[in-house]
Amino acid sequence: MNQKVLQIGMHTDAAAGGADRYACELSAALSVDGWTVSATGFTLEGSPDDTQIESLGNAGDPLRKRLRAIRERVANTPHDHLITAHFALYALPLVQMRRRFLMHFHGPWAAEAAQGGAAMWVVWMKRRMERWVYQRATHVITLSEAFRSVLIKDYGVLPERISVIPGGVDFPRFASGIARASARRELGWPEEGPLILSVRRLTRRMGLEQALSAFGSLVREGLPGTLVLGGTGELGARLKLMRDQKGLQNRVLLPGFISEDDLPRAFRAADFSIMPSQALEGFGLTVLESLASGTPVLVTPVGGMPEVIRPFAPEWVLEGPATAALEKGMRAAMTRTLPIPDEAACRAYAARFSWDRIARQVGAVYRTMESKE
Repeated sequence: MNQKVLQIGMHTDAAAGGADRYACELSAALSVDGWTVSATGFTLEGSPDDTQIESLGNAGDPLRKRLRAIRERVANTPHDHLITAHFALYALPLVQMRRRFLMHFHGPWAAEAAQGGAAMWVVWMKRRMERWVYQRATHVITLSEAFRSVLIKDYGVLPERISVIPGGVDFPRFASGIARASARRELGWPEEGPLILSVRRLTRRMGLEQALSAFGSLVREGLPGTLVLGGTGELGARLKLMRDQKGLQNRVLLPGFISEDDLPRAFRAADFSIMPSQALEGFGLTVLESLASGTPVLVTPVGGMPEVIRPFAPEWVLEGPATAALEKGMRAAMTRTLPIPDEAACRAYAARFSWDRIARQVGAVYRTMESKE
């Protein structure tokens, strides 16, 4: 078999979001595994120029222009290439051109829009478009059983056309072995007391307001420590206001975007990470990045995150996503009344999700698709 694949991603910058990181790192891992990979996406303003992803244009271009660019790229792709897409909207040209394709399902776009307060007609249009694309894909790969259920229930995809393969982690990059004190010093973060880290897009469904409120209660109890909420997004000003109103300026850090170079150092600096998601968390790649750094992760019982953590440390799955549950879990971790996996155990578990292993699983599904050509 030729093992050639065209990946149609969202953006050329791996740091733009979870789906972008997955698509970029999967493409690199498949190349090592013997595939000839053509990875594409659209360039965000301010993105680095040295990316290995082929740019099809600017992410801010009119939709018609972006879809035309995809159509032209696909038209120039030989039929011996498997075509995969990571965003339903960008798979529309494949349906219209009647090209066979595989979808990677990273999350329900319409449901995310609804969570963000979009108008009902916008949500309806996005859901209808998604159903049209996912039902016409030859096969769909998703990251968790939770999202497999979404595909079946909300989009009408037949179960036999879905494969569940977890996300991967660039294990060597995150398992750097830097000392926690050194990591904190290099980042300029407090060197004393527990440090809790959450690296998310600053949007409402990520649960950062609840995490900040829970941490504020623990500070009032007299517990030492620092909470770091890294990332950018629409909730940034709101989180800063909450922090200042609670008098937590010296206890809650809002460093903004954490660079790719600093990300392994940031996870290493923390005593533990927290993923306080309230909804629509299909997997959570940062869970693996934290574990690969030797840092355990508290997660809410939302989406696919419990599927990752329960086999390793079931006590680190919180009772619920509400503020009270976050407070209880953080208190237990900060006071060490919760069993805490050591660095070696965290890394050993994360190694199961290294990209070389995950890419082989994805490649096996891709080859099944090739055999049907």
